Amino acid sequence: MIKFITCGSVDDGKSTLIGRLLYDTNSIFSDQLQTLENDSKKYGTQEQKIDYSLLTDGLLSERAQGITIDVAYRYFDTEKRKFIIADTPGHEQYTRNMATAASTADVALILVDASKGISIQTKRHTFITTLFGIKDIIVVINKMDLMGFKEEIFKSITQEFLSLVSSLGLKDLNISFVPVCSLEGDNVVSKSLHTPWYNHATLIDILENIKLPKPFNENFRFPVQYINRPHSNFRGYCGTISSGSLKVGDVLKVTPSNKISKIKEILVYDAKLSQATHDDAITITLEEEIDISRGDIIINANDNQTLCDAFTATLVWMDEAPLNQEKNYELKMATLSINATVKLESIKDLKTLKDIKIPHLNLNDIANCEITLERKTLVDCFSKNKITGSFILIDKLTNVTVASGVVTNTKQFSKQIFTHKHTITKDLRAKKLEQKPFILWFTGLSASGKSTLANEIEKALFSQGFKTYLLDGDNLRNGLNADLTFSLTDRKENIRRVAHLARLMLDAGLIVITAFISPFEKERTFAKNLVNTDEFIEVFVDTPLDECEKRDKKGLYKKARSGEIQDFTGISSPYERPLDANIEIKKQSIEKSVEQILRYLQKYIF
Repeated sequence: MIKFITCGSVDDGKSTLIGRLLYDTNSIFSDQLQTLENDSKKYGTQEQKIDYSLLTDGLLSERAQGITIDVAYRYFDTEKRKFIIADTPGHEQYTRNMATAASTADVALILVDASKGISIQTKRHTFITTLFGIKDIIVVINKMDLMGFKEEIFKSITQEFLSLVSSLGLKDLNISFVPVCSLEGDNVVSKSLHTPWYNHATLIDILENIKLPKPFNENFRFPVQYINRPHSNFRGYCGTISSGSLKVGDVLKVTPSNKISKIKEILVYDAKLSQATHDDAITITLEEEIDISRGDIIINANDNQTLCDAFTATLVWMDEAPLNQEKNYELKMATLSINATVKLESIKDLKTLKDIKIPHLNLNDIANCEITLERKTLVDCFSKNKITGSFILIDKLTNVTVASGVVTNTKQFSKQIFTHKHTITKDLRAKKLEQKPFILWFTGLSASGKSTLANEIEKALFSQGFKTYLLDGDNLRNGLNADLTFSLTDRKENIRRVAHLARLMLDAGLIVITAFISPFEKERTFAKNLVNTDEFIEVFVDTPLDECEKRDKKGLYKKARSGEIQDFTGISSPYERPLDANIEIKKQSIEKSVEQILRYLQKYIF
């Protein structure tokens, strides 16, 4: 299987070329051909019997304007190979669509109109295809019939393209050139009588014989996609191997926690495997139960890859709103989602082919940036791993994908910040206080009874001589978090600060009790991952929504239903129920709830 894209400037003939390729390889069914002929009469000209571009330009707006707007995928095969084609738009306005298709392609067909030569969009598409790791490029010099199939025109454009590649600093590319007339099929599938001076392969011959590079197999990478726990006796970690291989018995390390365990089983839907390799979708089980979450990356235990909190990257800006360098964006890489900020360093001026410094980043700009993450994680350079070295950026308010990019270099951003090892450690403080510190994290809807129950638990523990501290939402918003609003972004920041504060108090040897709605699994998992597995106990106060509304003395639910309060959990904003809470409190008395929690603490903590 080979995946290739067609790209280039508008009206270079990309859609027509694909249609001709499908037609000449007998990849069109008879009923499709009849429909194509009928549509050609409707949208084409009198002298043109078949308009091959209509095979891919299926949208009404595309046919009306005679342009490609969205990416169109087509499938065909020959005796040697199977193909997936992505026909991408040529207009600058739709560069983001082209970049999306390039991110998954193996080969790029870059079309050049022989009558116009290399254009700005040709330069942009060439750079984007190589940016996303495409090494095999076929430069299709189309509409040679308009130039009388002259050899000197072909050679001139060939030299101009090679100069472009050199100016962009692109290396290690496999570039082929072929002169075609896609409308008549010259050198597409069959040799053309109009180009006796061209002694090389036709387009289809080149596609059939390209040797794709082998996938990266040096370093094992397994991004965890899902935790499969159908019952208490099974815990599996699901995902797709992005590089490397593994076998039963291998010793693995989970990042970012750096916990180590050995593979017990490798499972697929209908069997157990002894080993698995690149691109295999599998479930693994481990000898020891380790706290692993979606977004963690499992690697070999002896892999010395350093975690980083920043990296340099090249990205394509895909949003009409310009980059805001003061804003937090959501960065998605493999299965990981993390907060990130972007510092613009320079953009690529495609007219001069130079990097220039400007203070803003606009739609379709290609930029060199510095990305800073909210915490350290495993990141690879794109040249070493396409999956863990590429990413997208999402506007957290609009949920729009604003950029896609690749990692060019990883680094430690906080060079002036060092972690000091103090003489007095958490263990020494805990020993002095004669207790085991832990975080008791209450979560549930507003008015579910979290704060009341948390207060009763602290009273019970304090009366037994334990050193405790209760963190409550309203109290923190009067001080540490007074600068935060109740927007979705600030509510997430509120929980992030609470999690870090709870960790510091845990380090002081205290038993920390928190009572926050904390509606999102991602934020609760973040708090859990800051400490050891046995130091975080999640208590889900599972009070039904209607009961919470009855208890609401502040009238918040009423205001939320009237639209006075926006993004209110349970009404206009979702509450994600905990998937694996340590303790679940159903509808029962405060006394029984306190007894249930203390029983758990007695059994598992002390």
